[in-house]
Parts: sequence; structure tokens; C-alpha cells
Amino acid sequence: MRAVQDSLASMTDSANVAAQLTLQPLYEPEPVSFDFAGPGWQILGGLIILVALIGFLFWLRSYRKNAYRRAALKFLEDLEPKGEIEPLFITLKNVAMQTFGRSKTAHLSGKEWLDFLDKTAEGTSWATHQKTIDAFLFQNISPEEQERKRLFENAKTWIRKHA
Repeated sequence: MRAVQDSLASMTDSANVAAQLTLQPLYEPEPVSFDFAGPGWQILGGLIILVALIGFLFWLRSYRKNAYRRAALKFLEDLEPKGEIEPLFITLKNVAMQTFGRSKTAHLSGKEWLDFLDKTAEGTSWATHQKTIDAFLFQNISPEEQERKRLFENAKTWIRKHA
């Protein structure tokens, strides 16, 4: 019983102490101002500009490097309505020599040349056109309109996708 009385007395003492305390308002720091004057923002801005500049330089290098592709595709676009096939093969050989070097491509002809074209770009099927190409080159037999369109599409695909 004594223990209960002691605990009741300490509770009333705690209540008295709490009532006597006057609570002060909480201390709050001043609000942090938001502006871009800090050095971290300047460093981040500089890094963003640097990354954008490096990305632009890589793009520009790639654009200049692929100028021959754009020129060859433009030439084929202008050549296609005329239906001339011989300049198509000359263009392919020129593009291949520019890309892979004269020593690897200049000596290729016939089936070796068509296999080379097939190996160096995905989505082309030059070997399937071998009879048509041979008939044109060696017997001067012009391919039919559909076959001619397929040859031009194959050439454009090869120019876009070759290594």
C-alpha cells in the first residue's frame, strides 16, 4: 500500500512540475533562400555545358565522317528515275573503297563482290540477284523494272548500314 501511495505522490509531483514549467516556442532556423548564386549551381551549369559541347563535337565528327554516305544516297536518288544500273555498281564500289580501303575491295568481282556486300551490311541480299547482275554486266540484258527497284533498294540499304 505504501508503494501505491509513493507512486501517487510522485505522479502529483510530476504534474506539479509540468504545470510550473512554462513552455517556450520552438527554435526554428531561418528559411534557406533558394537562388542560383551558390558555387554548386555554377559548377553544375559548367558541367552541363561541357557535356553538351562534347556531345555536339561527337555528333559533328560523325556527321562529317558520314558525308560520303549522304552524297552516295543522293546520287542514287537522282539516278533511280533514269533506271541506269551501271552507275549504281560504280557508286557501291566507290563507297566500299572509301570505307574499307582500296586494298580490300578493288580486286573483288562477281560472287566474291556480292558476298562481300552481303557480309558487310545487314538486311541486304546481293547473292540472290547474282543472275540478274551477271546478265546485265556480261550479256547487256537490262533487268525488269521490279528487279531494278530491288537492286536500288538493296544498294541504298547497303550504303546506310555498312560497317
